[in-house]
Order: sequence, then structure tokens, then C-alpha cells
Amino acid sequence: MNFAIAITLIVLFGLLTLSSYVERVYAEIGKFLSREFQENIDCFEQHVESRLKVSRSRAALSMAILTQFLIAAIACVMAFAVFRDGNWSVEELLEAVLGL
Repeated sequence: MNFAIAITLIVLFGLLTLSSYVERVYAEIGKFLSREFQENIDCFEQHVESRLKVSRSRAALSMAILTQFLIAAIACVMAFAVFRDGNWSVEELLEAVLGL
């Protein structure tokens, strides 16, 4: 069971990283930026945004909601890992709190 929880957390953290990056890209579109970051935005607009097949505002809102949803899912998995056996210790509670 610990292996399944670890794999689930790794997948959720990976998805959180990806959705946070895309959310940041949408937040920075239209601003005056350094050349390197502007190249990232241009590449994103050409290769990724065209495949989403939704409007820019809808995609930005979806990524913002997805980021919050993934944070809540990570909190639920951490809570499950701590509270599943019914015998809680102070160390387990601190690990869950510090993990979030």
C-alpha cells in the first residue's frame, strides 16, 4: 500500500508541476518579458495551445482550477496515508503537515 501511495504522489506532483507551469505561461502572456521566457511562450502558443482546441481564457481558467484540484488531491492522499490505520502518532501528523 505504501508503494501505491508513493506512486500516486509522484504522479500528482508531476501533474501539479506541469499545470503550474502552464498556468504561469498563461499569466505571463501579453507582458513584456525577457527574451528567453518570450521564446517559451511563443513555442507554447505554436505547439501546445493549438492542440487544446479551446479559447485562451478558458484554458487559463482550466489550468488554474486544475492546479488547485491537484493540491487538494495531494492533501487527500497525504491524509489517507496518515489516518488509514487508526493509530496516529505525532511523527505521522508532523510528516503530513510538513509534506503539505
